[in-house]
Amino acid sequence: MPHANDQERFKRIIKQMKDVKIVTLAEYQGGRAKPINDIEFPDVGEKDADIFGNNLLEVMQFVFNHTTFDPKDELDRELLAAYEPFGVVPGQLYDPVRGMKIDGAKIRKVSERIFAEQMAKSSDKEFQKTELFGKFMPKGQMPLDLLLYQSVVGPIGLPATEAVYPPVATTDGKQMNAMNDYVIRMTADELPPTEVFWSLTLYDFQNGFFIPNDRRKYSVGENSGMKLDENGGIEIYVAAEQPEGVPEENWLPINRKDEDMDIVLRAYVPDLEAFKSWAAPKAELIESK
Repeated sequence: MPHANDQERFKRIIKQMKDVKIVTLAEYQGGRAKPINDIEFPDVGEKDADIFGNNLLEVMQFVFNHTTFDPKDELDRELLAAYEPFGVVPGQLYDPVRGMKIDGAKIRKVSERIFAEQMAKSSDKEFQKTELFGKFMPKGQMPLDLLLYQSVVGPIGLPATEAVYPPVATTDGKQMNAMNDYVIRMTADELPPTEVFWSLTLYDFQNGFFIPNDRRKYSVGENSGMKLDENGGIEIYVAAEQPEGVPEENWLPINRKDEDMDIVLRAYVPDLEAFKSWAAPKAELIESK
């Protein structure tokens, strides 16, 4: 299991990364670098559901123009065929006049329903294992139900061999809310089993964004700052004020208001065998005095 020496290993990895040279894909494949052009990104709104309700076709046209499709892959062919009647075809500019129209409000409701259904399963241990190791897999290796879920909550992530993203629930099963303070405790033996490092990040639940704060600190971990106790464990506080005696590195500040929150723990290059029996920590409500 990880211990304080892991921080030294992480520092060595960072030092080695300074020798890494970044090249374009074209150069890596032996060709010349393609010219860099300014990319105009479509509006993505304030949360994922906004895309489905406001401008799904425009966003998908952008995705199609920056994605490689395999003509031999069945799902790729079906996806292209499904969007073609709406005028969304790879290599074209988005034209709201071309093609059929869609009912954005209806599609938005469907996306919100899928999100709610999947979130309701988040406390189920079997679903947690399936989701933990099944998301962000290479093409053709991901279950369709998780592929659908991923398309609603956010399609970008690393495969389980490189990172896993276990959620942090609460001890009472209720949604975290900024009207309350919380503490997350892990002993040395309970730290995430990784070969590189782990981090714990706080978001607002509704939109999945960082919660603004003057310190501009949004996570605790080996890559973003933390302090282990004398026994190698850690207590991380999510609170409106820095608790007395708590290192600043272990404090995630929040704004005291009625806002649901979400915490995601990222473990990079995880020990997948150890993760089969490892349990993510839970956030404990701190009773106000």
